[in-house]
Amino acid sequence: MLDFARYVAGLILVLGLLAGFAYILRRGYAQGLLPGFPGQGSVRRMRLVESLMIDPRRRVVIVEVDETEHVVLLGVAGETLLDSRASPPKAPEFEPDMPDSDPASSDGEGVY
Repeated sequence: MLDFARYVAGLILVLGLLAGFAYILRRGYAQGLLPGFPGQGSVRRMRLVESLMIDPRRRVVIVEVDETEHVVLLGVAGETLLDSRASPPKAPEFEPDMPDSDPASSDGEGVY
């Protein structure tokens, strides 16, 4: 009976360790510690810009890698690079001009 209790305790310990490890990986605490998990300060070099389904077996994707966009046809027979070109310049972020609403900087009258 003592052996059975030891086996059950060992099984619970191993399952608990696996669950804890899975929790750490899912929450992102292992970023930068394990190969394949980018660090929090790392910059992504590749991103999917757009994807278009041509038919049930083929898809065209635009992938941006290091300021270069690649147009790739994906199908059951393989992948085909259709075009590569420099990425278009990024649009500047819009920042609206807000009036100064600090009452201390006004001429003594409150803002209503």
